[in-house]
Amino acid sequence: MMEENVFTFLQNRANVRWEKDSSGSWLVFDINGEERILQYQVEMIRHNRRLQAVIVHKRQVNERVELWYEAGETVPLANYLREKNLTRDGLLDVLDLMIKCVSGCKNYFLYDRCFLLDIDYLFIHPRSLTVFFVYLPLLLGGDAESNFQRFLRQLSTAWRPEKNGDGLHLQRIIQELCAAERIRFEEMARVLKECRYSYFKRCEQKRGPEEKPFRLAPEQDEAGKEGKASDKGEKEALLAGLKTFSFIVALEAAVVAFFSFLTTSKGEGGSVADRLTLGLILTAVNILLLGVIFRKTPGQGSKKDKTEYLGAGWQDCLTKRMARDKEVLRKEMELQQQRKKNRDKRPGN
Repeated sequence: MMEENVFTFLQNRANVRWEKDSSGSWLVFDINGEERILQYQVEMIRHNRRLQAVIVHKRQVNERVELWYEAGETVPLANYLREKNLTRDGLLDVLDLMIKCVSGCKNYFLYDRCFLLDIDYLFIHPRSLTVFFVYLPLLLGGDAESNFQRFLRQLSTAWRPEKNGDGLHLQRIIQELCAAERIRFEEMARVLKECRYSYFKRCEQKRGPEEKPFRLAPEQDEAGKEGKASDKGEKEALLAGLKTFSFIVALEAAVVAFFSFLTTSKGEGGSVADRLTLGLILTAVNILLLGVIFRKTPGQGSKKDKTEYLGAGWQDCLTKRMARDKEVLRKEMELQQQRKKNRDKRPGN
């Protein structure tokens, strides 16, 4: 019995018929001998939809066993090709799916030789073009790759390729696969993949470089370039302003330190400490102001805020602030000198 393949079994040892009810169409195989049914494979097909196999139900009728396949809204591929047709890409999708499902069925403890690869028993959904396979859960012989070549021979006569030349190229490839003495699934997958991508390559060569349409307004890319150039100019202006301000703050700190050194060398005790404290306070204020500028960079506020920030207004504001600080320092120095003179004029000095 193991020498019998799936096609000879259907011809000699099974009766095939169609049934219809409220749920749709059913494909029924009437088989003699319950011991031939592999129940675990029936359950595997029922609970693994990734197999793309038609759901099968086992029914016992007296001394015979019937396998009921849920066809539903699907139709046999032979009927679909007679009424409509598959495009070149649609047929490539069907062949790719067949190779993946048949060659990967061993992961689900199924036999690849038990798929009924025939255009009369391969079902396709008319709208989604999804294909489903009939699997016979039996102990059968045969070879899955030979069964696939038999399917390709049926397909080469039933499929009507497009007249644009690309479908004819695929038909020639199918005929070459049919004429081969023996071919592996891996080789068939490689040939079909090359056929698909060679078509894409020819389409790109025919299409050539894309021409840009005529536009009165500037393109978005140009606008993007102008925006990037504007942002770059704003960043450069900000960096230059920050460098200038940093130099001014450093110079002010140096001046304060210099005056503090002079007064210290004269030994004026508390007044020197007061002036030094004042100088440190001024320096700390300027450093904090510099930190605020670094935190508030252009881009965080509105467009109006950016313009005012990057213009001359903020520089004038800082200049006035530092001038006021220097004026306070000058007045403090004069006040200290006046106090010194008053002490020198006291009687007894």
